[in-house]
Amino acid sequence: MPDYALLTVYLLALASAISVSAWAATSAPTVLKPYFTSEGQPAPTASSLLYLTALVQGFSFFLALKDPFIAATVPLCGLFALMILTDSAVHKLPNRLTAMSAGYLAFGVCVALFGPTRFDYLALASSAAVGALIWTVPLWILHRVGAGVGGGDVKLAPVIGAWLGLYGTGIAASGLGASFIFGGAVALILLATGKVGWKSSIAFGPAMIAGALVTWFATGYLVSPG
Repeated sequence: MPDYALLTVYLLALASAISVSAWAATSAPTVLKPYFTSEGQPAPTASSLLYLTALVQGFSFFLALKDPFIAATVPLCGLFALMILTDSAVHKLPNRLTAMSAGYLAFGVCVALFGPTRFDYLALASSAAVGALIWTVPLWILHRVGAGVGGGDVKLAPVIGAWLGLYGTGIAASGLGASFIFGGAVALILLATGKVGWKSSIAFGPAMIAGALVTWFATGYLVSPG
């Protein structure tokens, strides 16, 4: 017999992905345009944002078929792609994208709770909360001391931390460590190639997202809160 609970989770994940791509093709160009034009950069077109989110979410859906939080992971990946595009170009993370990520994360968790996987609700909530703190506190401190972490990075940190925290606090911590490694590696490459100077600002958002996604994939997205 078909597993209707799992099928429902897949369908809701697909619906979330479609809604992200639909938003990318309609509202996103208007939302993102001021960020790009203020820095003298050409704004992305609606079609390019649609294709980007569709491709990223399609690939992430395939990778996340065994992920109980697929309804959160897939739309998050679509929004992460928009964040990387924007932050890499203009060194800013739009608040709208961060807020949407938090909303899709919450929706995806609710979907998972009604899916076929059984959870210890208290342990899951605690692990997500600790994951959020693991990411937010260090980045907030670095932001306060002027160590190259922007306000947008701090706002995004609890979303990524809570998402990875669903799989375990150790995974959340590993993701943060991977983010610093990615950020440091990119900075060294840019310095070595002369594309930036020692006093240049480098977008940290893409490194945060890359570290989180690589950790999610490398751990096999096994749920082990604690």
